[in-house]
Amino acid sequence: MPQRYTDKIIEQADRALEALGNEFAQKAPPTESAVLEIEFGALDVPSSRIPVLGVGTILPLNEPAEPTVTLYYGGERAAEGVLMVQNGMIAVKITRKYDGSD
Repeated sequence: MPQRYTDKIIEQADRALEALGNEFAQKAPPTESAVLEIEFGALDVPSSRIPVLGVGTILPLNEPAEPTVTLYYGGERAAEGVLMVQNGMIAVKITRKYDGSD
């Protein structure tokens, strides 16, 4: 049975979590998985524009050509990275790791 696209993304996120190091793994709840949030950016949109957003609407972001993302683990900023494509999948290359004192 072929692997679903979302399963592949979850698998990549799990690998990224392992790459963050033991100090963040120690904060993980005692379960089989934990949430690694990846934030690409945010955009302020007036509430009056929300109802008119539709298919084909373009929302311009003030992000660089190599989009930087922030990774949060347990609600704390854990790392920064760059979005990229690897083997036809969206991936995050870790470029900076935070140890909690940053």
